[in-house]
Amino acid sequence: MPPSPSPSAASVNADPRPLHGIPFLAGASAADPTGWGDAGLHIAAWSEDGPDATPSSEFSTEARVAWTESGIAVLVRMRSGVPWHEAADKHNAFEADSLEIFLRPGSSSGSTTSVAASRVMVQAVISPGMASDQGAARSAVWDHRQPAADWSGIPTAITVTRTKFPDGCVIAALMPLAQVRATSGRGVVVEFRLLINKILPGKGRRQFSWRAPSGDEFHRLEFADHAGAAVTSSAWAVLDGYDRLAIAAVVPVVWMGRSAIVTQAGVVLASSSFQASTGDSRTAVLSTHTLASALGDASHPVEIASNGVLLGTNRVQDPRLKARRDLERSSMRGFARTEPGAFDPLTRVRPRVPVLLRRGALPAAIAPDAAMLTLAGAGTMRTRWFQRDGTETTEAITPGRHGAVIALTMDDGSELRFHRTAVLLPEGAKQASDAVLEIAAAAVGDVQARCFQSALGRAIVGDAAVDREFALLAAAVDDARRDGGPVRPDSRDQAWWHAQRRRLGTATRYPRFRLLPDGYEGDQSLRWPAIIYLHGSGGELPRDYTPFSKRSASTDLIAWATGRALPFAIYALQADRAWEPSAVLDAIDEILAEDRVDPDRICIMGFSMGGMGSWNCAVDHPERWSCVVPLGGRGDRSDEAARVVGLPVWSFNGDIDTSTTLADARHMVDAIRAAGGDPRFTVLQGVDHGGTQHASFSTSGLWEWIAQQRRVDAH
Repeated sequence: MPPSPSPSAASVNADPRPLHGIPFLAGASAADPTGWGDAGLHIAAWSEDGPDATPSSEFSTEARVAWTESGIAVLVRMRSGVPWHEAADKHNAFEADSLEIFLRPGSSSGSTTSVAASRVMVQAVISPGMASDQGAARSAVWDHRQPAADWSGIPTAITVTRTKFPDGCVIAALMPLAQVRATSGRGVVVEFRLLINKILPGKGRRQFSWRAPSGDEFHRLEFADHAGAAVTSSAWAVLDGYDRLAIAAVVPVVWMGRSAIVTQAGVVLASSSFQASTGDSRTAVLSTHTLASALGDASHPVEIASNGVLLGTNRVQDPRLKARRDLERSSMRGFARTEPGAFDPLTRVRPRVPVLLRRGALPAAIAPDAAMLTLAGAGTMRTRWFQRDGTETTEAITPGRHGAVIALTMDDGSELRFHRTAVLLPEGAKQASDAVLEIAAAAVGDVQARCFQSALGRAIVGDAAVDREFALLAAAVDDARRDGGPVRPDSRDQAWWHAQRRRLGTATRYPRFRLLPDGYEGDQSLRWPAIIYLHGSGGELPRDYTPFSKRSASTDLIAWATGRALPFAIYALQADRAWEPSAVLDAIDEILAEDRVDPDRICIMGFSMGGMGSWNCAVDHPERWSCVVPLGGRGDRSDEAARVVGLPVWSFNGDIDTSTTLADARHMVDAIRAAGGDPRFTVLQGVDHGGTQHASFSTSGLWEWIAQQRRVDAH
């Protein structure tokens, strides 16, 4: 990794953030909630990422922060009137009810944090152990310190104590300063961020963060004799859907009745007054809306103030760009594999067709949110239906798989396409559902079969309009009954749609970069081993929403391999969304027709999104590869691990990777081992997600191992 840059004069500017004084706390008291008393900087008001303040009857939290001889002490009280939900893996605690603490060095000079110091950060995640399936608090520390080699001898750490109460719990945590090379003593300044995650019914994960009125989430804490003023107010603004701007605030109860004004670049957007808070006599709240169309240039933040005091600042995304982005993303995710029952937030923006068809005329797609489509710049919408054999139809007559191609014309002349799978069940299938379920359970396991059963029940009563998992499983079960093959709903669906899009001339085609080995132009009878490289997402859509710009291979395997004389033909494919195994095979067929590549020595390798694509290619078509090498890419096909038992696998993952955790990476590897395979798995010490590619490429023996592998019949 490159060395951290030194701070320059241009990067050192006056820091507008205040210094918050935090008091000294005897070390023995830091991990004991009873030893705190009223000590510590008191944080009693939080910004949320939702359109209103959460009622205290559902959830409330407060915190105190102090310093000790060795570290930063944090005390957090959480009260919950709703059930607790916690992640199974402590490293992913932030996905559910949890506490996150961020620590990095700071400066008392009134200058902003230098570029170098901003790369010295640790992040603790704490799962409180309050859920019924958890017995104790669990914690992990993510190491974001760069460059990693400079920190190899300084371990990360956190000490956590949890005390239960009838209405919740108290978490006491101590984060050592040594892990960011800071020392304890009066006048020391560190940077600190505190975030609480809570799963709320009907809302999903709500985040409670200590944010400065300026919008900053990192705060400057100065080790002092006394605590600074308590944090008793917070305000925020977020888009509520696409057409409304929600403004909310929490302030001391003495502010009740005062007016607040919402502005952007000096233009008044809304005004309202603070009202009594339900269930909390200590605070008053603000909750109001205005039309999102009133927003101006998104580069100007929205500010909430009262009596000349700034309470909160937010940068709010342009609702038109948000609508366009969500619509584009939803069209691109039609072929992504999802877990049964998983919630997809883009479901509400996709055009819909029923997944359980009735005999007769096939319906046109409907827009779940017509106003959102207009906001995104969508115009006409056209629906074409195709039956199982690929022929176009206007009526549902033949039982089995059907597909709807929905074309949405945009105001710039472009067209977005959505592909929806539906199924017409055979006559009497509603009464024969038990038999269908028996086939499904035998082929895909009880979990998916139960999902299918639940979806079938919803479909029968007319509530399965957007249940993608039901459509895929029902269609795959019907296909399997016809051809005698395994059900494998996602793989069947992806392959069917790829074939259909070929017929329509809209199939995904991957451009590619090529690096041929030294000596390729010599013996013309010689066929060379090849590596097919699948890149990571790097942002699946351009942020300015201009047409997708083709990347170079400058950060992928080709750039690394140039000049190293590896004995392979290397092909870096180019995608603009999740990888489709059928399209990857099309690219390989083109390569085999054009270049002298040995079809028995083709390795599939990929990073991040490409690592996931590598796993999917391996599971769907194990007979095509000599080996598979996923780098920092989770595999979610453990239910089909037996298909790749005979395929050589060498998987890599960094031990401080927060995008693909070790648990994510081990999931598929462990499943293959359980099925009787012998995959290799290398943990890259001190490597984060971004460093995984080069660290893997530099692993001793990797290229020799790939060169030794040969394709075997994996059917």
